[in-house]
Formats: sequence, C-alpha cells, structure tokens
Amino acid sequence: MSNILLIAFISLMMLLTSSEAPRELRLKLVDSRSNQLFPISRDYAALLINDKAVPVSIQAVQMPGGYAGSGRFYACSLQFWSSSRKKWVTPRPAMFSDFGHNPPPIVKVELKPGDALEVCHSLLPQQQGHIGDSVRFALSLVWGKGPTVFSNRFTILGPEKPHGFGGR
Repeated sequence: MSNILLIAFISLMMLLTSSEAPRELRLKLVDSRSNQLFPISRDYAALLINDKAVPVSIQAVQMPGGYAGSGRFYACSLQFWSSSRKKWVTPRPAMFSDFGHNPPPIVKVELKPGDALEVCHSLLPQQQGHIGDSVRFALSLVWGKGPTVFSNRFTILGPEKPHGFGGR
C-alpha cells in the first residue's frame, strides 16, 4: 500500500514540476483606462483566453444592434475580497433576469484554441466599489451557473495624477 502511495506522490510531483504549462482557460485583466465622462473612474476589462487544444463555448446575451459590446453580454461579475470573512463575495452577480421580463436570446459563442475575447467590462468605482477595493472578475460560461474562470486580483484605482504631480 505504501509503495502505491509513493508512486502516486512521485507521479504527481513530476506532473507539477513539468516544464509544459497547463492548457486551460484564462481570464486576463487588460490595463485600466481613464474615462473622460467619469474622471474619478477607470474602465477595466478582461479577456477570456483559450489555451486549451479544443474550442470552448460560452453563452452570451445577444442584444439588438446599437448596444455597447457589439450587443453581446457575458455572465461576468465583479467579486470583492472580504478581509473580515477571508473570502471572495459577489454583491451583484450577473443574472439573466437583469435583462427584463422579455429577455433577448442567449447565443453560444465559440472560442477557438489560442483565441481571446473581451467578456468582462466595468467602469469602477462608478458602477461598483470604492477606490482601493481589492477585486477580481468572475466569469460563468453558462448563464445561471456559478463562475468557473477568474481574473487575477486587482485594486480599483483612482484618477490618474497629472504629469509632474508631486514636484521635486
């Protein structure tokens, strides 16, 4: 019995130390951008990147033409780190019911291996949170299901300081 456990442990260690990176889905934060309409806020976005060897499907709400985001909205929420509870909390999860009593259709979007797609977008802190909050994006591939892909943690920043701020 102990030999089997030893072999399993060595196999696991070899797998973990292998030079090949795991092939998975990643949610990569794009640099935040200042916003002229809301100068205290910044636009944050995240790309879903398919590092798998096979295509992946993700559900999107398809709005009629003329809407932001090419008329497609994904089940992406913003999570906040609660230091008192030592866990991530989602005060306003993305819900299909947010689109009203007669919601638009859900479409499947295919993400081919190596492709990237902007799936999360928030104007912070205008839409949620406060400057200094520690947050991350959480994406559900299927509306109504829990999130399965998460961005790295980031801090909600304030407005950019003008050039030369701080003097000499």
